[in-house]
Amino acid sequence: MENQRNVVFLRINQCEWDSLEKLKGIFDVVGRMVARDLMFPVRTCALALLGAICLLVPGQGWAQDLPKTAGETLTGKRMVLADAVKGHVTVVIVGFSKDAGDPCTDWARGLRAEAAFADVPVYEAAMLAGAPSFVRGMIKSSMRKGLSAAEQENFVILTSDERTWRDAFQVVNEKDPYVLLLAADGRVKWQGHGRVRDLIGQVKAAMKH
Repeated sequence: MENQRNVVFLRINQCEWDSLEKLKGIFDVVGRMVARDLMFPVRTCALALLGAICLLVPGQGWAQDLPKTAGETLTGKRMVLADAVKGHVTVVIVGFSKDAGDPCTDWARGLRAEAAFADVPVYEAAMLAGAPSFVRGMIKSSMRKGLSAAEQENFVILTSDERTWRDAFQVVNEKDPYVLLLAADGRVKWQGHGRVRDLIGQVKAAMKH
């Protein structure tokens, strides 16, 4: 199925070019290891280098296409996030548990308060596939509180394809909010999970590139 065709890629955050000097040093070490044949197979050296690159680039990693799951906004409209984000820079914030609800709200409010994101649509999504259908209405009603009509339009409730979404966002702690900054052409400019106060500086830096 189309929403299961995940294209995996690695992208170095362009705002982290200051790490390239460190990478140069790693290349030099790996080159010497191979040249001197110090019992380090080339494949092992390559894997070590790849791991080092991932460690040097915070908030980046292996990313996948946004699943094309149809959801419903808090205003009752059908929305496919993968289609909604096309053609412009956007932020997508996804929560996978009740505990992630408030941290996701903090992310949305924090980004909307930043001048750098004044013209950037911020989408929130809540995965409710695990919630019984008879309580979803109450959950949605609770989520609407404190949100403007425009914010409700950009808040999507998902009730299917949970495994696909968890795999796409590489969920390791469902209590965290998971965040993507997408370029207009669909590239992932930044991705990460955690509290907004710890990571918003990285997202703002990524917006400049």
